[in-house]
Amino acid sequence: MLVESIFKKIFLTLMMVGMATSCGGAKFKGDAGQVAGTESEKPVEQPTDVAGGFGLTCIPSDNPTDQLATDFNCTFMTEDGRKFQDRPDIKLDVQVKIGEEIVLVVMKPGSASNNFTFTVAKSDIVTVQINAKFVNPLDGNKILSERSSPLSEVYDDKSPPSISNVKITPNKFGKTLTPEVMFDSNKRGKFQLFSSQDCASGAISAMKDLIKGTNVLNTNPLTPNSRLDIYAKLTDDFVNSICAPIDYYKHDDIAPTFDIQLHAAYTNPVNQSNFVIEIKSNEDVIIDSRYGNPLDMSDVSVVNGACSHWYFLPNTATCRVTPQSAGEVKIKIDSGKAQDLAGNNNTASNELVVTFAPASLWTDITTSNGVASSCTADKNNCTLRDPSALWWSKTQQTLHQAAALSRCNGLNYNGKTDWRLATGNELRRAAQDKIYQVAGSNGWIHAGDWISQGDMQNCFWSSSSDANDTLKAECVDLETGVTTIISKNNSQLYVCVRQ
Repeated sequence: MLVESIFKKIFLTLMMVGMATSCGGAKFKGDAGQVAGTESEKPVEQPTDVAGGFGLTCIPSDNPTDQLATDFNCTFMTEDGRKFQDRPDIKLDVQVKIGEEIVLVVMKPGSASNNFTFTVAKSDIVTVQINAKFVNPLDGNKILSERSSPLSEVYDDKSPPSISNVKITPNKFGKTLTPEVMFDSNKRGKFQLFSSQDCASGAISAMKDLIKGTNVLNTNPLTPNSRLDIYAKLTDDFVNSICAPIDYYKHDDIAPTFDIQLHAAYTNPVNQSNFVIEIKSNEDVIIDSRYGNPLDMSDVSVVNGACSHWYFLPNTATCRVTPQSAGEVKIKIDSGKAQDLAGNNNTASNELVVTFAPASLWTDITTSNGVASSCTADKNNCTLRDPSALWWSKTQQTLHQAAALSRCNGLNYNGKTDWRLATGNELRRAAQDKIYQVAGSNGWIHAGDWISQGDMQNCFWSSSSDANDTLKAECVDLETGVTTIISKNNSQLYVCVRQ
């Protein structure tokens, strides 16, 4: 029988039958098929008849001086509870076979003890055989009858211990210099922690008793900021061992830092109404408030603008910044706004300065009575110049295409009289030059002063007739540049331009 654990009690029970007497000698009483004992000399005094048999119990325990050995403490008594010393007519010997070696333990009649012990290596296969001898109680050397009944137990276990539910606390980036290693084992024995993957060198803990269940052990003090790979050597009570990887540990006392840069899709100065910044950390930082102080959008300080569309990973974040007005937009993260996984607070980031310069694409060239002014000061003459130096009037009223052509040709606006209706190409180029971002809530020109964003989402008349139908003309969406061919009799918004 294979015993799965050395820690369970091993019961070896041999039931001996009683002995009957006769004039010619003695025999064991027994079940059918049992072999009778041998004839012996007539005893000086007849032994007492035995009712029932004998029980033997062997309990394993660790050898106090050899961790690779097991002691067996065996106890026996009669079935009716009497000890061996109460039965001078019975003599037992126990044959313990370890491999090919036989150890014989003899129990003498009248002994004061009914215990015996033997020690075996934990990897040995042990066979125990008990011999019961009925003797002349006045002369223990006179054997009246005997019977051997072998009973074998295999105490060896060749399977290595296993390890599960591994955990290092507080965590692999914890600040403590002696991290706590915790894992579950399926066996008892000894274990020790090592830094080498063969568990042959680099011990980082003392040896400790391995228990079946949860094991906890602190490592020796570690060097700050050095990564340590941890392995556990487990040796069970049968000398089966395993070197199992646990995890790695890194003591971290370095504060996280943030580097803020303009996204590669933009150039500084920027003329778009908003732009994206990237925030990169030198290490993972907390993103969940349950585990410490995380970095969030409110931690990003923006002067002359606001941050939105926050996207955050443990070491990279992006934010869309919308300037409030033309000029410098300053972005930074102050110290102490976030923590890494070890609880270190961040240091102050660099300050990113982005110049918002919408005038680099569109310029306010409004004049009033021949004097330079602005759209804000003179809403009736609000005029902007695009990158190609084309002047753009404010939105004009809704008309048919022919009327729009006529109105622009006769327009006296902002001190100029050479206005005309914009072509389809000019309207589409204005969309490419992001005319939509110039005015409105995200723009730098007040929506009501020039061409509102709401108007730009509509179709504007162009002077370009359809090549296949002269009764139709191109109508262009200033937000998207999408062109629609419609009848010139439709009423649409229009805007006048001049070079």
